[in-house]
Amino acid sequence: MLFGFLAGFKNSGFDHAGFWGGLTGRELVKIEVASVKELPEILKLQKMAFLSEARMLNNFNITPLTQTLEELEYESGNCTVLIGREETSRQIIGSIRAYEDRERVYVGKLIVHPHYQNRGLGTKLLQAIESYSKNKIFQLHTISKNFKNLYIYQKAGYTEFKREKISENITFVYLQKNSCQCHG
Repeated sequence: MLFGFLAGFKNSGFDHAGFWGGLTGRELVKIEVASVKELPEILKLQKMAFLSEARMLNNFNITPLTQTLEELEYESGNCTVLIGREETSRQIIGSIRAYEDRERVYVGKLIVHPHYQNRGLGTKLLQAIESYSKNKIFQLHTISKNFKNLYIYQKAGYTEFKREKISENITFVYLQKNSCQCHG
């Protein structure tokens, strides 16, 4: 069930064959729904991308770094996983996950390969997840110390609605956006 709630993805301006978008530079990236066979590569990218967050927290036992392939396979059965694939190398350089629960879409694990960060791929992946749905509230969270993530989400129209202190060193910031705010 990797296609999850994005059954309408094809009718949203994107299609299952993918969407090509340029990054700053010469790379073209194809955004498409992930297949089960791509989960090991996604997990490897996730662990690489979340190292910077682990360093911020001085905690290398955070869930994105300890998640197993079996856990990711289970999670992917309950959500949609999109990937960004670099055209030339065909390497997965970004990914995002989301699942729908009634009027809400919960977005998580927006990851971009460290060499491709700050080029707009994260924004494109976020837009791809948002593009299919009308009359939904999109919600996500990040750590309060990750100012880059907070900036990206706020620039995309997300507003903070809650903070939750998880431990002495970790505070989650919860943000949301109404789908009518998506893409102007």
